[in-house]
Amino acid sequence: MLTIQSNLKIQDLETLSKTLIKPDIINFGLNKVGGGYTDEIADKVIAKLSKLDKDKTIVIINDITLQMADKLLEAGYKNICLAFGSFNKDGTVSKDKTVYNIMKAVIENNIKEKLNAISLEEIFNMKIDGIIANPPYGAIGAKITNALITELDFDQYINIEPIVDFLKYPNIYNHMQLTDTEIIEGFGGDAHVLPSVTIFNKNINNKLASEEFFICTVSNKLTNKYFNENITNRKSYADISFDENTTVKNLDFTKRLIFGIKICSNAINHLDKNGINVGGTIKSTPYKINKQELTLDEYYKIKNSKAFWGVILTFKTVEERTNAFKFSYSKDGFRFLNLLAHSMQRDNFHAKEYAVLFPKVDWTRSWTVEEILKDYGYTEDEIKTVMADLDNFKGMDD
Repeated sequence: MLTIQSNLKIQDLETLSKTLIKPDIINFGLNKVGGGYTDEIADKVIAKLSKLDKDKTIVIINDITLQMADKLLEAGYKNICLAFGSFNKDGTVSKDKTVYNIMKAVIENNIKEKLNAISLEEIFNMKIDGIIANPPYGAIGAKITNALITELDFDQYINIEPIVDFLKYPNIYNHMQLTDTEIIEGFGGDAHVLPSVTIFNKNINNKLASEEFFICTVSNKLTNKYFNENITNRKSYADISFDENTTVKNLDFTKRLIFGIKICSNAINHLDKNGINVGGTIKSTPYKINKQELTLDEYYKIKNSKAFWGVILTFKTVEERTNAFKFSYSKDGFRFLNLLAHSMQRDNFHAKEYAVLFPKVDWTRSWTVEEILKDYGYTEDEIKTVMADLDNFKGMDD
């Protein structure tokens, strides 16, 4: 609820952002970022700013709906600058001041509190105590994040962006405070990705190599051993290919399994523990194809399509494929794969994600979850803890 004294309601500002700002794909692709700073994001940001004195200078980049500014004022912060502007594809600041001009006029003519609206380029000549940014996601967001870290004079930078994006530009994750990173689940109805609230500093905070950081982004206390072993010590068990646009021809699934890219049954909930389903439910197309009840040709005819968006795992023998299939759709195996997916903090699972997720074991034999965990170095107590946690996940037929 917006408490700033204004002639406008929060709904008016949301409408403004969607009608005037949405055409700027680079900075405000609402199909990617969900519309800016939600109340949930603002609360998490405030919690991470708690170490800064209330009279310190806080800069917020592109707070179109003013929800972040409102929360800061409510929390007692007095020196707030609202920076508006656009970025270029290379991460540099654009000369286009359309966003700044619009928002400056809106604030001056409708907001009764004195809010300091400045252009984006002005912050590069300031001393900033705390900066808050929600850059566009993907490689462009990583470039912008790097530019803000390297070019601005700041003490603390709070960034809202998917943690996986920090692998898309060299070494920016070395500036992260890893222990303070928090994933936002159930973020924004329009969002297609899972962002995190992350603290950056000018100085180096960690010396992790890219592979080590990747493990950090997919691990939690239950799955750390598994992913570390799967990524660093195990060879591939099967050929994994991302097949985004399969032509109209039937594939032999006696040695293949197919898995969907989007594994969330409810996009709004993202990786809610009860909303993910690696391999699909009993009603899903991947399951029917893997059970060999439906061929790709039949699927194409039903859907009047010539493509299936998915990842294909190709095994060397029918026996290996059969054992992997039985594990994937067993009660515990299905839930274990979903535990791993939940831990990976991704919304989309392409070939790279499945190469990290799926157990790299000898599939010429059958496996239970307990056997795989033991093979990966888990103690008996650790195995019991993991197995107990599996009850938090739905089964494939729930």
